[in-house]
Amino acid sequence: PLTPPPPAGAKFPWIPPTIAEAIGDKLVGAGGAEVDAAAATKGKTYGVYFSASWCGPCKGFTPKLAAAYEKLKAEGKDFEVIFVSGDRNEKAFGDYFATMPWLALPFDDRDREQELSALFEVEGIPTLCIIGPDGKLANADGVQAVASDPDCAKFPWGKEDVTPLEAAGGSLNDTPCLVLFGGDQGVLGAVGKEERARAAAEGEEGEVEEVLVVAGGSRGRSGSCAGSRAARGRRSCCCSTSPTRGASTCTRAGR
Repeated sequence: PLTPPPPAGAKFPWIPPTIAEAIGDKLVGAGGAEVDAAAATKGKTYGVYFSASWCGPCKGFTPKLAAAYEKLKAEGKDFEVIFVSGDRNEKAFGDYFATMPWLALPFDDRDREQELSALFEVEGIPTLCIIGPDGKLANADGVQAVASDPDCAKFPWGKEDVTPLEAAGGSLNDTPCLVLFGGDQGVLGAVGKEERARAAAEGEEGEVEEVLVVAGGSRGRSGSCAGSRAARGRRSCCCSTSPTRGASTCTRAGR
């Protein structure tokens, strides 16, 4: 049976939870074994992976994430993944989770699934949010980071001072960007570092969202383009929460 929703007003004074609070105390491991969430994530880089068995792009990305996970584990790196299911029923969740080597949020706790989706502003799947050892969001575009780095050379996949255009992914759609086409792209390093420092110092209270600095290749001309100020966490490759025949990408519908 599904976990019943909390009574009205139970979360007063309605302060947004931390990532650890939203994940909760217990996770599920292989064979349904209960795992202590704090012990599994403390001091580690980990990913919160929103995915579903019916989603084509998810089924294409999951093996890539699994390969990266196994590689990092074999190298003795501290990395964990928590699967947050968008499946319709527990059987679909169980069959899909059985193909994964990591941990999962208990399927019957839909309240936690919704809380995590809201916290990370997830509107499409697959979505992989990389959390640093400090427990803070390090990269909301983990799908692009992992997919573009099969050798895990850039692990732990935090934000870079300068992002290559081919790795910018959905960030071009949902984040203000400065893109340099051609020219001396080496000058972007200092610009990117300064911008990241400014955004980090201002934090969530800053009036200007962090601007992504992107190196746009050798062709074309230099210039800038500003993406929309939509919330972070949206993807260019995603499925809705309702399967759509014939569609390779679509936006996630509200649940």
